[in-house]
This record gives sequence, C-alpha cells and structure tokens, in this order.
Amino acid sequence: MEGIVEGAVAQSAGRVRITAKLIYAKTDLHLWRRSYERNLSDVLALEDEVARAIAREIRINVTAQVQGRLNSASAVNPEVYQLYLKGRFFLERRTEEAMKKGLERFEEALQKDPNSALAYSGLADSHGLLGSFNFLPPKEPYPKVHAAAMKALELEDTLAEAHLALADSVDGLEEQEKHFKRAIELNPGYAAAHHWYSRYLSTMGRLDEALKEIQRAQESDPLSLISNDNVGEVYGWARQYDKAIEQLRETLEMDPNFARTHLDLGVTYEYKGMFDEAIAEFQKARELGGENWPELRAPLQRAYEASGYRGYYQEQLRLLKELSKRSYVAPVSIAMIYAQLGDKESAFTWLEKANRDQTSLFFIKVEPVYDSMRSDPRFRDLLHRAGLRD
Repeated sequence: MEGIVEGAVAQSAGRVRITAKLIYAKTDLHLWRRSYERNLSDVLALEDEVARAIAREIRINVTAQVQGRLNSASAVNPEVYQLYLKGRFFLERRTEEAMKKGLERFEEALQKDPNSALAYSGLADSHGLLGSFNFLPPKEPYPKVHAAAMKALELEDTLAEAHLALADSVDGLEEQEKHFKRAIELNPGYAAAHHWYSRYLSTMGRLDEALKEIQRAQESDPLSLISNDNVGEVYGWARQYDKAIEQLRETLEMDPNFARTHLDLGVTYEYKGMFDEAIAEFQKARELGGENWPELRAPLQRAYEASGYRGYYQEQLRLLKELSKRSYVAPVSIAMIYAQLGDKESAFTWLEKANRDQTSLFFIKVEPVYDSMRSDPRFRDLLHRAGLRD
C-alpha cells in the first residue's frame, strides 16, 4: 500500500499538539488520524510517541537502534529548543547574513542552557558553513567547529547531529566518512546527514552515490530548499545539465527568493553556454543576498551590456581583487573566473594559493569549469596534495 503521513503542529500557552494522519495516496482516503498533546518541555518525548504510533499503525518493524533513540528522549527547555529550531531555519537560507543570525540563535540557546548538545551541534554547523561558503578566512572557523562538535559529543555521544558536525572538522577522509555513516546509523531519517554525506561523496567524485544520498535527504525532508537545490547541483556535477535545470527551476517554484538556487541555476546555464540566462540568475542571486559581494551587481551588469560575458568576467576579476583589499575573498573564487575565461596559467596560480591558504577545494574534482585543465599533470598533482586523488 502507498501511504502518506501528514502532520500538523500547534502551540499555545506552553502546550504543543501534534495531529498525525495516515492517507492512502491513490484515493486520498484518510485511514487513521490522532492528536497528541503535552507540555512544551516534553516535545521530544511527544515526537517519539507519535513516531511509535505511526510505526504500529503501518506495521513496520522498528530496529533496536531506532528503539533506543526513541527511549532516550528527555525533557527540554522550550525556549532553548525554539532558539535551536530558529537557528536551523536561518542556516537553511545559506546566505552570509542568515547564517550569522543562525549562529547568534545557537549562542543564545547556550546562554540559557550551557549543556544543550543540540545547540552545540548547531554552533559547530554555523561556523562550518561560514567557512565552507568562504565567508570567513579558511583557518578561522574550523577550530571552533571541532571544539563545539566535541562538546556536543561529550554531552550526548549518541546524538546524530553531533557526529555530523564532527565529520566536518576531523582530519582524514576515512575518519570523516565514519562520522557521516555514524550519524545516519543513529538517525536514518535525518535529512541533513544524508545531505552532507552527499557533499562528501561529491567531493570524492563518487557522484552516483552522492545522487542517491541527496535524494534520500530530499525524501526525508521534501520541503528543504537546500536539499532540493543540491539535487540539481549534483546533476550538474554529473554533467546532466537538463535534469539539473529542471530540478533547480522546481526548487525556485517552492521559493522564488531562494538566492542559492538562483546562483546554482546560473552556474548550470553557464555550463550549457546559455550566458544571457546565466548572468540574469547571477545578478538575481546578488540582489537577494546570495553572495557576499552585493556591491558588484551594478558594475557587472554594465560590463555585460557593454562587452558580453567575457567583459563581465574581466570586470568581476577587477572588482574582486579590489574588494580583497578590504575584506576576505576566497582565492578559489578568482581561480574559477580565470578558468571560465580560459586563462589556465592564472587559474593554476590562484588554485595553488587556495591550497596553501587551506581554502576549500572540495569540489574541484567534479566542477565542470576545470574540465579543460584536467589533463594537465599539475591538476592531478593538486588533487593529490588536496587529498582528492584522481
């Protein structure tokens, strides 16, 4: 039988109510409906009670691992938990401003409860995202990521969120994969664990596996904008550009103002040689705050109108180098522009600088922009030194 579980949550005066429904998808027949209500402080136990009830109703076997997780629910401070959820909401937006707001919410949560493992996991993820999106110098965030993840693990060593956060900061690719898998083992329905494991697999060039993992994330949380976006991104890395464009457009139907998807759609158009469409999406992303260089928008538009896409990229190089005198600009951002312009020597220069500075080179193994450089022995050597053996 093909069934769908629907749920609704209502909160009032310190109480929370969850209403769950089981629906037969083919006919929209409601097979089962029940409401559950508790104090906000028991919200985790309430979630587990609902999960058990649904498992019983659809007659699935709950593994010992999941059973143990359901039995481990403890009381939470409602205010702390809400701050944690708000922090996660802001991280999902993937803009610099939103991620910093998320960081602030986790810090507020820890001020109210210094022993919140969840809040520490969120703190680690905030620092990690700010670093991986090159909004901070590369050496700055990762000691903070590691410290916060280790604290979360110390407080609750079976917390999937803690293992996921730690995966971003441990040394060694095998060690990273171990923590991704442990997070999924502890909570198989945790969308973010599948999401980040997909990113790791993409980094390693294991794109078939990466696509399966990001699709699992999408299935676990179908309303997650970033998971839907990253399905399209993985299609792009796999050179399935039409599928990527279709998926990214569907993501924008969910939220036309999601800056990250405008950026990724622009990149995909660029790979297909659809430069007018690409530039329009890049400019829209900047308008919505999808990059940390919004002041580039107007001069870049003028450059494109005057000199086409090459003029656009040449102006972007000039502006980024000027901006780097005042704030951090990741060397890999400049390397990608040189690669797009076909200036291989300059691209290598900036990739070497990125590697020396420990800037993220995570996706150079799969990014199509570097395809013309892959046969060069220097590129294979760079992959090797970055720990991404070809």
